[in-house]
Amino acid sequence: MAKSFLLTAAFILLSNFATAQWTHLNSGVQVQLRSIYFADQNTGWSCGFNTILKTTNAGNSWELSNVTGSHKAMAFVDSTTGYVCGENGRVYKTINGGNNWQLLNSGVSITLNNISIAPDGSVIIPGNQTTVLRSSDGGTTWTNILNIPAVIDFFAVKILNSSTFVVSGNESTILRTTNTGTTWESISIGMPNPLFAVDFAANNTGWVTGCCGMFMKTTNAGISWTTDDYLTPGYTLYSMQFFNQSKGWMAGEAGYILRTTNAGTTWDSLNSDTQVDLYSLNFVNENTGYVSGYNGTILKTTNGGGVGTPIGISNQTAIAEDYYLGQNYPNPFNPSTKISYRLLTSSYIDMSVHDMSGRLVTKLVNGKQSAGSYQVEFSSEGLSSGVYFYSLAVDGVVIDVKKMLALK
Repeated sequence: MAKSFLLTAAFILLSNFATAQWTHLNSGVQVQLRSIYFADQNTGWSCGFNTILKTTNAGNSWELSNVTGSHKAMAFVDSTTGYVCGENGRVYKTINGGNNWQLLNSGVSITLNNISIAPDGSVIIPGNQTTVLRSSDGGTTWTNILNIPAVIDFFAVKILNSSTFVVSGNESTILRTTNTGTTWESISIGMPNPLFAVDFAANNTGWVTGCCGMFMKTTNAGISWTTDDYLTPGYTLYSMQFFNQSKGWMAGEAGYILRTTNAGTTWDSLNSDTQVDLYSLNFVNENTGYVSGYNGTILKTTNGGGVGTPIGISNQTAIAEDYYLGQNYPNPFNPSTKISYRLLTSSYIDMSVHDMSGRLVTKLVNGKQSAGSYQVEFSSEGLSSGVYFYSLAVDGVVIDVKKMLALK
């Protein structure tokens, strides 16, 4: 069968790993810490709902600033000047290392999801509803440099130089500009997965990842990307950082932290000693790194994450002929919908539902099933209207992802 062509399907749960290589730091808060950034090994910041934290002693203690807003991302020009963005178009700036924060007028009221600083000092912020803001005067004025007709939420940006940016968003959208946003090239992946992280180790070599562990690579500066591979059995990866052309890390749902030392050809899964969602990671050198996440979680490693366990990289097309995942019906739906799928061989099945932010909503199926046709029902009770994604993983390998629309 086509399954024999898989590299491996040996995904291993973090809870089963040996001694952890990550230290749990005491953040002093219990909010979701959506972003973390260190200027050096001692000075760093993290942010979440109404919260901006600062440490000057490598995370041993944290000072809390109560800054209004649901903060999503942060970036610093240097150890004194930095920016934080989040919901309702809020952008804050500090010029004294985070001791004080000034609310800027972004000119928008939508959610802003990420921040990056260009070599010329300009600030780039992607957001919902086809928004990529740019400021070239330190945040005094902002311009939406995205001029495409589609309505897309953008979650990540990587700046290659002062005029070349790559942004990623929902519907597996990747856009690239080489003239500071005057025109954009669109790269269509043909999948519904939102892509939450993009990074480049050099101007030509880069990677994207997101919902359900989907992972792709480019070697021509984002003009084209490899076919979609999967690094987790359906868990979302939210953050990625490549320290050089070979070594990089990812963090995401259920405590997943992954590491590569060969430019993404193979990956190790690292023992984070937690199963909470991890939203952001930042390494200050090849050994010292920090991760932030759910319920005030901050983790630190001083040995690159420690000894890892190799995982497999799966490709949907390698086994899709042996399995089938149908489109839910009805779609849109209220209050429930049915999802059909077919197995040609006895397999361990994981069918999961995620929301637009990549958060796991529920597992519809989780266990061994015999060959045959099946149908499962999903109810939107207790959920808000919107787009949801459902994925089918077979023996730890994601084979298909589809989207559905809940209406209330």
